[in-house]
Amino acid sequence: MLEASRIISEELGKPMSYITVSYQTVSMIWNGTGDPCASMRLSSLGLPVEANAVISNRIAALLDEHCGIPPNRYYLEFVSPERSHMGYNGKTFAG
Repeated sequence: MLEASRIISEELGKPMSYITVSYQTVSMIWNGTGDPCASMRLSSLGLPVEANAVISNRIAALLDEHCGIPPNRYYLEFVSPERSHMGYNGKTFAG
């Protein structure tokens, strides 16, 4: 998970203190099999669209190497919420 945090931090140009990675093992079926697979979501304020493909590629290599999940058995959803839709420290990032 630390390597995933580093990838996201590097590609988004954000400090590690802004990055949270969560990993849970659950039963999943993909294309009719229980072979290793993943469903992920990356949410970031001001997510630069041009970083998505690079992040997806680097995460694919990480999943394959460390989790045995091939690149064709995961989805990575990129989400860029409005500042008013992200909360932290008792308020939103809109103020």
